[in-house]
Amino acid sequence: MNIVRGFNRLVAFLLELVLVIALGYGGYSVVENVYLKYTLAMLLPVMAIVCWSIYAAPRSDKRLEQPWRMVFRLSLYFICAMLLYTIGKTTIGISLAGIVLINELIAFYFND
Repeated sequence: MNIVRGFNRLVAFLLELVLVIALGYGGYSVVENVYLKYTLAMLLPVMAIVCWSIYAAPRSDKRLEQPWRMVFRLSLYFICAMLLYTIGKTTIGISLAGIVLINELIAFYFND
């Protein structure tokens, strides 16, 4: 079981990286205004990182308890998946949502 838990943590970390990158890409792609493109491309990932570090990071003083932490993480990931879906990256958005759901269910099972 330790192998499954370790692999799930690795996948969770990679999903966090995908979240930040996809929010930046989605923020850039969702609007036509040049100034707003760059603003959203920087602001969305920074906001996600700040919220994640406050409410979901393992060493945070204000870390949410389960199941609220799972709800928070799923909300961020599904916002990202919907953003990808909106800009035309349908397969990536749906795949991200599915992988996140499986990963979060396994994490909930192990109380991570």
